Amino acid sequence: MGLFKRATSSSNTCVDISYGADELEELRYERNPYNHYANGCMKSTKSSKGNLRSTSSSSISGDRTLQRTKTSRFSIKSILQYIITGVLATQCFRSFREVQRVTQELNQLQEDYEYTHQNLVHLEEELDSAHEDFHRLQMKVLAGQSGDYYHHSEIGEEERKEVAMGIIQKHDHQANRIDQLQKSIQKNYEMELERRFGPGPYYIEFQINIDGKRKFLTIETAPNSVMPHSVYYFMDMVDRKVWDSTVLMHDREHIIAAVLQSPDGESKIDTVQERLAFPEYSHEFEHDEFTVGFSGHGPNFYFNVQDNSEVHGPVGVNPNGDPDPCFAKAIIGAETMKLLKQKSIETEKESKEGNLVFSQIEKVVRINLSANRVKELGRKEKKSPSEK
Repeated sequence: MGLFKRATSSSNTCVDISYGADELEELRYERNPYNHYANGCMKSTKSSKGNLRSTSSSSISGDRTLQRTKTSRFSIKSILQYIITGVLATQCFRSFREVQRVTQELNQLQEDYEYTHQNLVHLEEELDSAHEDFHRLQMKVLAGQSGDYYHHSEIGEEERKEVAMGIIQKHDHQANRIDQLQKSIQKNYEMELERRFGPGPYYIEFQINIDGKRKFLTIETAPNSVMPHSVYYFMDMVDRKVWDSTVLMHDREHIIAAVLQSPDGESKIDTVQERLAFPEYSHEFEHDEFTVGFSGHGPNFYFNVQDNSEVHGPVGVNPNGDPDPCFAKAIIGAETMKLLKQKSIETEKESKEGNLVFSQIEKVVRINLSANRVKELGRKEKKSPSEK
């Protein structure tokens, strides 16, 4: 009862608080949870709209900047393309003009060569005819045959000298013309060597199969100014791989002959239609030991395994009376030369009996060697094959 009273008394002492209509409506509004959610959505919507406006303006500004960047890049790219196109066009035009110039030079060289060669052949025929006239005249004068010529006893010494001098002068004149034509041919080939193969000398490597063993041999060509015709003739064959899969014959003691023939015995001589225009020779490059020379006018060549300068030089005994061109020398491969020479000695009896004894040339290629490298390799092979 006491608690109830206090509660009653307490309730009786509460202050009566009354609200106006507007305040009451606001209070109801705040107490409604849905209204709080709506207010939040409205605020969020307003904020989103503000952000959207900001983002939209930023996006527009970015698009404009990107567009300007692309335009700038496109302009630079176009300028670079125009520049590159112009440079390429200029280079193509220059290359075309250079090809035209080289072609004209080659055509002129070919015409000069054909003209010189024809004159050389004509002069050689005249020289042979002069030799025959001189021989007939000499036989008639000295033998005293009857005919249009006087008996030798009726011709004085002065008249004989006069006739002989006229023939000799004609011979010398023709020989000088032939010499000039040969020099002209050499000059043309020297220019063509430089154009096609670059500065000499050139280094050629032989890959040789000797009794099933693969060996290597390197030669160095003569200077272009000394033997240009022969060097060009050989380099052209090497460039066309004419000597790949051919043979080295062991049928002589003083040389090892390279022959255009396959190991199966098939002739390959038809692969080379050209021959040397004349037997080029120089005392600066003679047939010493381990040099390389052409047999006559080519294309077959040989390695000198001994000093053959008297045999194959100007004083040698050749069927046509001309020296063989010597155009290269072996600088690397002393062991290979020794084996080739030894095989020729060992198979001499078989060769004389008619049996073909050969070693196979598997490949002949041009290699690049510096002057220092050549000296270094030369020091390693100071001793010749015969001394080892």
